[in-house]
Amino acid sequence: MFYDCLMPPLLDIRDLSVHFGALQAVKGVSLHLEEGEVLGLVGESGSGKSATALAILGLLGPAANVTGHILWHAAGTAQAQSGASTDLLQMSPGALRLLRGREIAATVTTLPFVRKAK
Repeated sequence: MFYDCLMPPLLDIRDLSVHFGALQAVKGVSLHLEEGEVLGLVGESGSGKSATALAILGLLGPAANVTGHILWHAAGTAQAQSGASTDLLQMSPGALRLLRGREIAATVTTLPFVRKAK
């Protein structure tokens, strides 16, 4: 597979914070993931690993206040070829649900280490 060094990362998270009322579950997380890379979140119990992952997928629910930017740049789409990224935190719930099913899940299930149930 050919990677263009001028392409934006597949996932670019900038200053992600998650609050549940007065409780700050995630503070200022920034990372980027290139196409073909694998990322593991490691930390102590209660350190915000699940809250970070669920925030990326937009699955935290109405009790969560999520701030920052979660930029998705799907390879192989017309939008991606234009160099544009989508901020997942700015999407409507319906549009995010479609994106999760069509692009994000499709990207994850095509990774070589993911085994599909038969």
